[in-house]
Amino acid sequence: MNLTKALTSFVAAQKLNEELLVVVGGGAAGVYGAIRAKTLAPNLNVVVIEKGRPLSKVKISGGGRCNVTNGHCTDAKSLAEHYPRGHKEFRGPFFNVHGPMDTMSWFSNHGVELKVEDDGRVFPVSNCSSSVVDCLMSEAKRTGVSLQTGKVVASASISTGGKFALKIQKLINCFEHVEANYLLIASGSSRQGFSLAAQLGHSLIDPVPSLFTFKIEDPQLAELSGVSSNLLLLL
Repeated sequence: MNLTKALTSFVAAQKLNEELLVVVGGGAAGVYGAIRAKTLAPNLNVVVIEKGRPLSKVKISGGGRCNVTNGHCTDAKSLAEHYPRGHKEFRGPFFNVHGPMDTMSWFSNHGVELKVEDDGRVFPVSNCSSSVVDCLMSEAKRTGVSLQTGKVVASASISTGGKFALKIQKLINCFEHVEANYLLIASGSSRQGFSLAAQLGHSLIDPVPSLFTFKIEDPQLAELSGVSSNLLLLL
């Protein structure tokens, strides 16, 4: 990204009194949320702040195929009932606004052909996660979303004018201060997002893992990467 475009997103937007949305995190939720915001409000300046490479986890998800969503639990109730950590949290308004079928339709409408496998997992027909990554990156560019990498939102507070006062770290001891009208924290399990939410007055419940890995040093298992199966494990 050139310097002119980066400055347009931050400094020029504030000088022109244009509204600014800053998205913390360049993963699937952050990039998709940024695209959606820019689609609904084309005049809104949307900037995604990401420390590393955008969509890096999407690239390796599903054994490199990218498990997009679930094709069997297509309504909010059935999807929530299959969530291992409790269904009540999933019965809010989110899935009534945008559920698995909406996700599948969006990708299909943007050129990514999908398939539903026997166990309900949805993958691109190409069996390659780059189909999903390329689609999201292309749509972000087309809609005018600004992706800024190598940066971290170090702190957040509410300014006297009611905006989000953000301190963005570019390099060690190198910061820029930005005021945003809207802030979307989409940093996944990163402690950075938890810290920003707490700074803004939110109470937090310590997360617990729903998915985890076993580290087994056995080269014979390498060929099973990405394979899933229903089983009972006794420890």
